[in-house]
Amino acid sequence: VIGAFLHQSRKPSSSSSMATTPTQLKMFLGDRFVDKRLAVLGHSKKVKRHLDGVADPSALNLGHHPHFDTETCRKSAHGLEQAPSGSSCTCMTLLGPSVLNVGCKSIVTNAAATMMLTIKTSRACLTLLTRRTATFAELRAQVLPHIPPKLGDVGPSAGWRGCGAGLVLRFGGQIVKPDCRLCDGGVTSGCVLEASVKTVGGSCFGETRRAKISRCMELFLQRQDMSKVKEVFSSHCSVGNEPVIALENLGKCMSALGYSKTEEEIQSDFEWADVDAGGGIDEQEFRRLLQRPSPVEELVAALPLTGLLASCMSFKGSESGHHVLEQLTNADLDQITKVFSRGVFKLLQQLRDDITKARQIQLEKRGSKFSEPMITMKVGTIEDFFKGLGDRVGAPDPNLEEGVKEEHCDKAWSNQQFTTFNYEITTTPAKEYLIARGVEPCPEEQLKDKNGKLVRVIHSIDELVKAEATKPEAGRLRMVEILAVLLYTGPMFEIYNSILRRSKYSKDADGPWTDENRFPTTIHVLVSSVTKLSRFQRLPSGLALYRGLGGLVKVPPEVYKADHKGTRGYMEWGFLSTTTNKDEALKYSGYKQGRPFPIVLRLTTSSADRPACILHLSQYPHEREYLYAPGTFLEPLRDAAAIETVKDKEGNVVGAVEVAEVRVNCSSKSMTVEELEARKKNLHLEAFRFALEDVEREVRGAAPPDGLDPYWLLQWQPRIVEPAISMARQVLARHEQLGPDQYLDDDKYRVLADDMLDTKAGVKAAVDCIILNKNTLYPISEALVGSLFQVLQLYHSELWRALPAPGTPEHKVAAGTLCHRLGLVLGDVNAPNDAGLTPLLRAAMSGAGRRSLKCLAAARADLDAQTRDGLTSVSLAAQRGHDEVVLTLARLNADINKANNHGWT
Repeated sequence: VIGAFLHQSRKPSSSSSMATTPTQLKMFLGDRFVDKRLAVLGHSKKVKRHLDGVADPSALNLGHHPHFDTETCRKSAHGLEQAPSGSSCTCMTLLGPSVLNVGCKSIVTNAAATMMLTIKTSRACLTLLTRRTATFAELRAQVLPHIPPKLGDVGPSAGWRGCGAGLVLRFGGQIVKPDCRLCDGGVTSGCVLEASVKTVGGSCFGETRRAKISRCMELFLQRQDMSKVKEVFSSHCSVGNEPVIALENLGKCMSALGYSKTEEEIQSDFEWADVDAGGGIDEQEFRRLLQRPSPVEELVAALPLTGLLASCMSFKGSESGHHVLEQLTNADLDQITKVFSRGVFKLLQQLRDDITKARQIQLEKRGSKFSEPMITMKVGTIEDFFKGLGDRVGAPDPNLEEGVKEEHCDKAWSNQQFTTFNYEITTTPAKEYLIARGVEPCPEEQLKDKNGKLVRVIHSIDELVKAEATKPEAGRLRMVEILAVLLYTGPMFEIYNSILRRSKYSKDADGPWTDENRFPTTIHVLVSSVTKLSRFQRLPSGLALYRGLGGLVKVPPEVYKADHKGTRGYMEWGFLSTTTNKDEALKYSGYKQGRPFPIVLRLTTSSADRPACILHLSQYPHEREYLYAPGTFLEPLRDAAAIETVKDKEGNVVGAVEVAEVRVNCSSKSMTVEELEARKKNLHLEAFRFALEDVEREVRGAAPPDGLDPYWLLQWQPRIVEPAISMARQVLARHEQLGPDQYLDDDKYRVLADDMLDTKAGVKAAVDCIILNKNTLYPISEALVGSLFQVLQLYHSELWRALPAPGTPEHKVAAGTLCHRLGLVLGDVNAPNDAGLTPLLRAAMSGAGRRSLKCLAAARADLDAQTRDGLTSVSLAAQRGHDEVVLTLARLNADINKANNHGWT
């Protein structure tokens, strides 16, 4: 049997009686030696012993093990060397939680232990030397329930004795072992107990690491075998038109492929794999689930294994990969594999040591004095991403430059002091505006960081404007856009992001910035700057960008957990500052302060979702800042962040951070100032085009009236329909040529809106008038030479002439229809609007024509209706000087002496 004490250089002499003792002690210890000093006791054959993965074999020495009583271990060793004739002994050290298999049962030790197993022909003795201090009763209660009852007198009182180092269990009498090959399950005094040690966790004895690793690798290769996957799927899927695996069978499938997962993990996997939410996983979804990377795979993905393997193969030359591979012999492949294995060992060892040291450093930095409050990240959802910012800040001032100035110098809190988190600068919005405009100099102490190094640069805005003038017009920034970027890259970024995120605005503030001044113009202009730069700057695709989260921000669980639609991630309400300088992002991660959540986001640019490089405009150019507009959606690419160590210039580990790989989706709601200014115009033109398309379909499909002259039947389309449509398009073209400023003025916009509505009504009137009275065909064709307004007036005249005789029911109905055509009423002729005004009151206020007033009266409008103040239509017209309206209402028998609520007529 194996000698246990590696420090003994001499090989003990073994007696012939010990050598001839039959022993069936099975120990699965591998196939190679790590120390030539291994001693063999009482055996005619060498027993291989493998301590694979143990860096220091002497650590297994019982006499020098730091966790055991040295004197007791030496006595045990002496007892082994003086073992009686007819017995064989072994002693072994277990470094981790272990399972001792005795017969068909197992004894589990929760702590690392030293085990001495003495096997004799008539009895077996098991000694547990515990790693931790434990009472005799505790050890007995732990082991006794696992001892098979047929092993002899192992009762509560018989066969037990304690020792200073642990517990001794003695199985006396005859040993009955059902699977014993010597006695076939019978009772034989010479029966020998078979014992084996199986590792659990980190034990280096029993089943070797190599065996475990080999089995894991075989399971992995098995999962890559599509035929095997198909076989497992077919054996557990439901029978039907579309075979699927139900939730209750998914665990069996995973177990068949070597996975060991909890019910919660199985439930999570099922929800992840069931893409179509059909209540089952089909074969394609099952294969996709098997390809889902585990946390260990995500860790390994960060290692440069591809480069390591390529460097091992490069001794054959640097030609194409296929050419190099074809030249490799089997001997080359064997050597490459061995060298590559050593390289992987070094990489993993270095990563393990670095992370362990970094964690220790983080704990030391944090210590018991850490008291900074945790912050839960305030983020938006995928629904917020599609909505955009909306009314988060409000509408901008049409006069952008004046709006920016007022927000910083005149409005509420413009002189409110705040202190930044990064450089701890105390300032006010008014001071920062004057510094950015070049009106006041920046205080010298605010140009330096905490170490006295000059880091802040105040650019001349005039020089920046001149530089922008040399760029193409489409991507050129206005002065106000440059000013907004200058303000953001200084201390004002705290205020703008506080407003957007609804978070505290200063290091010493209790809450967010006031809603009385949300800087809407400045934020909209800044969004315009970022949007314009991101569209027209040269920016390489695939550029790596980093962002530190401060170390105090707790990421919400929904960021990594998919919702019921399968989406995960979050929308950033504020401006998203990133940098190509990873060291700068690490500085903002909070690892230096020992904060609990040192996290760095890693983003990769694409051709569509691009940030703006503001290096040339930044007050802190060393930060190499790339800026995304508000509303950016960040989606994690992995199920969890990877741990990376931070090293100083000498290569020493100084901390650790979590690096989260995310995919960026830029907001489609971001607009430039030109687009903002043109938004009202674009909305108007879009409505105009829609109105023309609508009326065009209607008039092209209208049939000529019956009894029309054959000549006009031929001229219906070219003389009536097409001229009307052409004239409407001319009006639209005139509206398109107007500048955006014409639409910003409310009075001018009201005229344009009326023009659009009259144009649509005029096209329709050209056809309806002829259908109403075919004798108007020639006058309509002549009117189309002038304008659609003339056509509309002609149509209204025809409608008026076509009214039935007054006093008849038909007259009232026809008059109501005419009021609708004239746009005087929307519903009931006496229904008031939100201001309490009936159609007749509104017509009197606006000075409507005599025909409109008569039409309303014919439709039975109340001539004496009053406003909420008691004013009549006569009073409203008289107040505004509409004398013709007053006379017309008097002729229509309106009460001109009716008083208001104050008794005035």
